[in-house]
Amino acid sequence: MPIVSLENQTILMKLIQRDLHLKNMNMILVQVKPIFGSINQGRP
Repeated sequence: MPIVSLENQTILMKLIQRDLHLKNMNMILVQVKPIFGSINQGRP
């Protein structure tokens, strides 16, 4: 394994966390969208 400096490790961790956060947001949006869609369809 290559030796990664502490600074690079924290940057990597932040990137990974942001990526996971974006994935979670997408999953939440996918689950919430149908709910909003049905609400919008219910309006005349």
